[in-house]
Order: sequence, then structure tokens, then C-alpha cells
Amino acid sequence: MQLQDCVFRTRERSTWVATVDLDERIYVIEDTTISQFIRSSAKRNYGELRFRCRWVLRYHEIPNDAKTWRLDGSYIPMAKWHNTSQVAPVNHTTKSIIQPIQVESMGVHQVLRFLPGAHVHLVPPEQAVIRQDTNFISLQILGKNCFYRHYRIIEGWTNFLKEAETFGSFEYTEVASNKLQALNDSVTRKISQIFNI
Repeated sequence: MQLQDCVFRTRERSTWVATVDLDERIYVIEDTTISQFIRSSAKRNYGELRFRCRWVLRYHEIPNDAKTWRLDGSYIPMAKWHNTSQVAPVNHTTKSIIQPIQVESMGVHQVLRFLPGAHVHLVPPEQAVIRQDTNFISLQILGKNCFYRHYRIIEGWTNFLKEAETFGSFEYTEVASNKLQALNDSVTRKISQIFNI
């Protein structure tokens, strides 16, 4: 129900909407923003850009208050964890950027029904993915080498870890240092503003 509400409320406000969780990240690897990526890869009849996922294993929780986070090193998940699954199979746990005006029904992982004439574009994992942080998880993104990161904790994910291992061997991945530093600085500034620390 919340997804349908999001789709309908954003129809007149946004051309494109990312339907991702707060612990998932879309990261464009090349010197391109997500907006530029969408403009360069999306066609008018694309109602959905669908991204495959990779999971990054996270080995402990992130502090849940700003002061402890600061004392713990002020790191963001993608700076701390790097053990990453291979890309999930097609249509397995995908996430999307959608055009709300083209969508009639939205599910957690993909559009369920488009308006007539709209289509899905399956983004090749060589171009972009979703990085999912799962106290052990991760992914990449489209055309301009984007990354989507989503981080979750290992406890309770044992069965999913076994499934993720069937995608292939986990590997070490990292975000380009210049991108990571800029992102970390931005997050640190915002945390300081919000929590006045």
C-alpha cells in the first residue's frame, strides 16, 4: 500500500522516483550523476529502469546515534565493508527507478503493471547495480558504471547468504576514493547540521 501511495503522490511532482530502501545506495562510478545517467539511458517509453543487486556483507551494526557514530570514526557503510556477492540473476531481488506517470501498480522489487505503451528497461549489470548492505550484501549501476549499495546485518540472513553464494564467489569491491571522500564529507556535514554536533 505504501508503494502505491508513493507512486500516486509523486506523479505530478517527479519525473523519476527511486524505489529503494534507506540502506540501499545508488552510486554512479564515472563522473556522472544519477540524473545524468537517467537522461542518457532512459527512453520516453521506459516506465522503469530495473537494476540487479549485489550484497555487501556487514559484520556489525552502525551506531544508531550521531555522537557514537562520530566517536566510532564517522564512516559510511561503503567505506567500511567490501565483501561483495556477485550480481543476482535476472529479476531476483531487483530495485527500480520509475516514472510514476507510467506505473499503475508497484511491487517491492519491480513494477507490476504499466500504463499502455510503457516498458521496463533491464539495466545490464555492467552499467549499474544495486548495492545492498546486509549485515552482509552489495550491487552496481547502468551505462556509466553506477553502484547501488544496500547493507544489512548477518544475523538472520544465513539462508540468504547460502543463496547469494550460488551467484558465484564473493569479491572485494570498493568505491573510488575521490567519490568516497566526497560522499563521506557530505554525510558528515549533514549529520553535523541535523544533530548540531
